[in-house]
Amino acid sequence: MRIITPLVLCCTIGCGPKPRGSVSPSTPADPFAEIERRYASFRGPLMLNAWNQAVGEPTKDLTDLESDQIAFFSDETVNQQLADLSKSEDAAIQERAQGWIRLRKQDGMQQHESIVPLTTKIVEAMDGAPDHPLHGTGALMTIYSSDDPVARDEALKEIQQRSSTMLPILAERSVALNQLAQSHGYADFVHAQTGLPVQAATQQIEETCSAQLESTQSDWERLLQRGEKKLGRTSTDADWVSLSTSWSAEAGFFLKSDAFYPLSGRALKKMGFDLDAMNIEIRETPGQPGGAAYDISVPDDIRFHGHFMDGFEGARGWFHELGHAVHMKEVKETQAPFNELPFERALSEGVGEVFGAIVRDAAWIEAEFPDLNEEQLADYVAATKGLDAIVLRYNCYQTRLELALYAGELDVERLNTIHKDVFGSPAKYGATYPMYIYLGRPLYIWEYVISSVVTNTLLEQLGGQSLVSQEGGSILRTKMLAPGAKLTLKDYLENP
Repeated sequence: MRIITPLVLCCTIGCGPKPRGSVSPSTPADPFAEIERRYASFRGPLMLNAWNQAVGEPTKDLTDLESDQIAFFSDETVNQQLADLSKSEDAAIQERAQGWIRLRKQDGMQQHESIVPLTTKIVEAMDGAPDHPLHGTGALMTIYSSDDPVARDEALKEIQQRSSTMLPILAERSVALNQLAQSHGYADFVHAQTGLPVQAATQQIEETCSAQLESTQSDWERLLQRGEKKLGRTSTDADWVSLSTSWSAEAGFFLKSDAFYPLSGRALKKMGFDLDAMNIEIRETPGQPGGAAYDISVPDDIRFHGHFMDGFEGARGWFHELGHAVHMKEVKETQAPFNELPFERALSEGVGEVFGAIVRDAAWIEAEFPDLNEEQLADYVAATKGLDAIVLRYNCYQTRLELALYAGELDVERLNTIHKDVFGSPAKYGATYPMYIYLGRPLYIWEYVISSVVTNTLLEQLGGQSLVSQEGGSILRTKMLAPGAKLTLKDYLENP
């Protein structure tokens, strides 16, 4: 059982960084020395092992370190020590203690000894039978990329059957996380993670999603119309992802994966970054959904991998994961626990999508590919918006589904209603969690919904100035990259 797992923020349907950052040495008099020593003892080796597993390199049996990780995040004496240090008259000690408390609040509960076994059961349920031809991510990859409607339908049916087994376990984990959060003084687990009790967080998500759904409704309808024309029937939830990815691949025919590195290098140079000098290790992992970035050691050893196929979806994934890697390279804080990405992943995912916005920028595309005619450029823009519309809907659906479990007992009819609210039609085979690669981390998709607000906030700060410019890069570096984990979601949104 591997507790530190790659956060696959779909380049399938979003992409994500693998936490966490490096830990700086402590002096003997440092009151945080033992905490940092314990954290560093498992964090680095587990991170490297996770990378090796993702890219097909030999891995080690690190069961003892996995146990150390669980013990660290379950240790109440550490919580008490940090609580005491947070009351120190020394402002620097107080700030570091509060930082460690925030890190443990974000990561500690999901890695608690009472939660890990439930997460393991959830992942196993969604993997399906070991001898099933769609075991693991096979079912997801089929609905993601297969051009065979029958195969997609069978894959969706398999995902629904697995979901019927998994959802009661997910509900059980939600109850356990609520109880754990309440033992630490929070109203519920959602309150611990987002700062809002579950009812308020649900209202926030419903309002945010309602606005996002409305703003992308015409793009969604265009995708459905294209699907009906292509299939000769009304498309279903077995078809939507494949329709969007195939359209974006066709419209993005000019985006070749072997040119992604120089293409992104030129964009970053205009923003004041030197991609070659960053020396980021990059691996192609075909056949796997999504991608992930790994801060083996900030800022010296940064890596990312993914399935970066030709077309917009591959380019989007590349730029998103590259954004995480650049973020890791640009963190200027040197003292733990702040020398890593923000603890609230909505911030780091927001950065990933800021970089992803480059390949969505029609003016930049036109400048890089001057041979595209007006019709081709328009089709490309429409295809990118169609894919974004389906990504947004899945993010909203899965977030609302999970929030419903934190708010009360499992109610399958309620979950079916959420599907109809978001997609405009009922789920073909009943309540499912289709993008199940995110289930390893509670409330992971919530971060994606909120990250869109983070991304838009940064882009609005540019005031019409191109992101791919010295000014754009400077604002991004100062506001979002350099602060590392000192940056909080609340502070950023209130004082952008």
